[in-house]
Amino acid sequence: MRIIHIYARKPHPRIWGERVDVRFWKMSEWLHNNGFDVAGITKGEKSERKYFEGIETFRVPSRGIADFALKVSSLLLKLDKEKGIDIIHGHRHSGVLPALIAKKLGLKSSVIFDYHDPWSGESHMTEPNLWQRLKTGLFRHLEGFIARNCDHIFVVTEFQADILAKKHGLSKSKFTVVYNMAKKDVFKPSLSDKEKFGFTGKKIVFFVGSIVPYFGIHLLVDAASLVVKKVPNAVFVIKGVFHDKDYGEKIMKQIRDNGLAKHFIIIKEWLDEEKLAAMMASADIAAIMHMPTLLTETASPDKLYEYLASGLPVVSTNLKNLRKWVLPKKTGLLAHHNPEDIAQAIIKLLTDDDLRKMISKNARRLCENKWNWDNEMGKVESVYQKLAKGNHSKRLL
Repeated sequence: MRIIHIYARKPHPRIWGERVDVRFWKMSEWLHNNGFDVAGITKGEKSERKYFEGIETFRVPSRGIADFALKVSSLLLKLDKEKGIDIIHGHRHSGVLPALIAKKLGLKSSVIFDYHDPWSGESHMTEPNLWQRLKTGLFRHLEGFIARNCDHIFVVTEFQADILAKKHGLSKSKFTVVYNMAKKDVFKPSLSDKEKFGFTGKKIVFFVGSIVPYFGIHLLVDAASLVVKKVPNAVFVIKGVFHDKDYGEKIMKQIRDNGLAKHFIIIKEWLDEEKLAAMMASADIAAIMHMPTLLTETASPDKLYEYLASGLPVVSTNLKNLRKWVLPKKTGLLAHHNPEDIAQAIIKLLTDDDLRKMISKNARRLCENKWNWDNEMGKVESVYQKLAKGNHSKRLL
């Protein structure tokens, strides 16, 4: 079966040294490793075609969404003539649009819309101006066109399916929830090596993710001021990209002003998956500090499942989409959005060795048995097979 994944952003750092969405690459990698003929199309500064670990990849330069859509739709028609395409799997709205244009031009492949998350502009605007309201309205019409005309929709939580189905009048049968679970053979407790990362004699609280306001790092810093009074050897490791420069500067100032410099390790550079997994496994507990927004309340954060696969008990803010996974005393502790509550949960896990070990074993066992990427990709494969049987190309293995 021939499958094309499209993502209108830059490619994986191991290919061209740049950042990419984890889901796009993780899916492509799994499909290739399990015998599928898969290729990826991404945005780039110049046109390139190469193979990486057996996966054919195309880089398409563009000056925006419309330009990318037109160029990629032309590329899809060309690739279909060369080898045929059974499934086009578009990531986010901009990754699906080229496929729908190509279908209007005669392509018979099935098209999947992988939603990922709400449009960032719609998610975070609190008091939009006239231009922002017009832009959001146009985007919603585009989203409706995409959702109605694609063949199937993947979402990362059931909450996203509810929102899209209601907004655009869609049947729930058009949706499949594919959680961003971790690769259990990559993220695992056995990789722990505190000496290697300089963590010996320290109680490590780990966070990985973008440094942006809605991920709540400021709450973690405020909580740290209380934690170190009870756990003097506590160290907070923040592995993330400072996407919001002003917020990043605010966080660094907050750390300095609170006298916490020796209790924080900030890692800004990109780490390959193997090193990240080993560093994560070497921590004691992990943190998710999501603030309540449309984006965070409907998300399926990769970090959560990677923490659990690594055997890390999680301290998480109490959002509806996180409560399902952070089960009290089974995979972690929930906390309200205030430093005192967060600090109390962190202190409890860092000082209660028996509880921490029990939660670690529970989390890992759940990942081995059910909460893992192989099981989620089984859902993807099932949808692919059904769609490929129904399209006109009939190019099945």
